[in-house]
Amino acid sequence: MMKIGNLVQLQHMVIDRKVPCDVEEILNMQYYSMSKNEFIRVGDMDLVHLLRVFNMSIDYKEHYNIEKGISDEI
Repeated sequence: MMKIGNLVQLQHMVIDRKVPCDVEEILNMQYYSMSKNEFIRVGDMDLVHLLRVFNMSIDYKEHYNIEKGISDEI
């Protein structure tokens, strides 16, 4: 699997632009993995793992209600 840091570097080479400083900061952030019981650097996570973490962090119903301004009638 490809790590996020490697994917960002690959994108940098393909589009020939500098990696934005905020992206470098995000890559160096630490995420606590409950399954591994340790902190993992975001840049060291593989894409699938990052997508799963992102998916778990979203509360779809709450997000939908906030964005669309509708009630719990869904």
